Order: sequence, then structure tokens, then C-alpha cells
Amino acid sequence: LPILVVDSTDDMVKYINAHDNPLAIYVFSQSTRNRDYVFERTRSGGFVHNDVLVQFMIPGLSVFRLRSRTTGTDLS
Repeated sequence: LPILVVDSTDDMVKYINAHDNPLAIYVFSQSTRNRDYVFERTRSGGFVHNDVLVQFMIPGLSVFRLRSRTTGTDLS
């Protein structure tokens, strides 16, 4: 997984929104305000706050389905 460190929450949101929707966004922050800011302003297949394996702990969890923001085609 690529790890991106940015200077501000705005920079993170701009970077995410400038590309196709990621399969998951992992936000590490002690601030629930920052977590909510990113969650409300981005789209992804999954969103995880201060954890990395939570989705693997759910038996039978289906694969996320994503559509391209630019073409509308199925990416999954």
C-alpha cells in the first residue's frame, strides 16, 4: 500500500479527489474532526480510522464495488 503524508487535511482531500476513487482510505488521526472532514469529502470503497485490519475481521465481507468517476464503468 502506498503511504501518503501530507501537510494538511485539505491537501489530502484534494489529492484523493484528483484521482479515481481508492478501494480504501485509511486515516490515522487523533482528531475526530479530521476523520469526519475526510470521510464527508471523499469517496472510496472503504473507510478506516486508526486501524488497518478491521475489514478482514468480518467473515463473508463482500468485495467492494467501485465505478470510475470519469467513465462510469465498473472497476471491480
